[in-house]
Amino acid sequence: MGKLALVLSVAAACTVASSPTAAFHFIPVNTAFTATGTVGFAQGMVGYVCTLNAKGKVGALGKVKITDVELTGSDKNCAATKPIHLPWKIKATGPSGGNIKKLGFNGPVGECGPDPGAIQVDGSGNWSFDLLLHPTCIFSGSVTTSPAITITK
Repeated sequence: MGKLALVLSVAAACTVASSPTAAFHFIPVNTAFTATGTVGFAQGMVGYVCTLNAKGKVGALGKVKITDVELTGSDKNCAATKPIHLPWKIKATGPSGGNIKKLGFNGPVGECGPDPGAIQVDGSGNWSFDLLLHPTCIFSGSVTTSPAITITK
């Protein structure tokens, strides 16, 4: 009977350790949000700055899906740069960071990505990033989420 109790205790501990509530996750859960900010692109010899407007949702398990992205600005390349492989999925990886999967754009010089990348998240819902996308693209900037989407454990 002692061995059975030990096995059940270990199994319970493993279940708690692997549950979503024990991992870092985005909050508030089950919340739609917008994200707006300034981003820069560099594709080969072409560089430009745009305003990024995105829509997303934090799911029940605290993972983010970015479902809509629009780029605007005075540079004609902004309107010519379109997101690919939406929705982009983001999982929190620590108290102030996350990993985005399959981020990509089709721009004036061709396709960038899809590639994974790290984002930084502060306690006020500001997200920043500086990503290298295949083959030779740089996508960097920061956005502010509304309502504020942050990370907790």
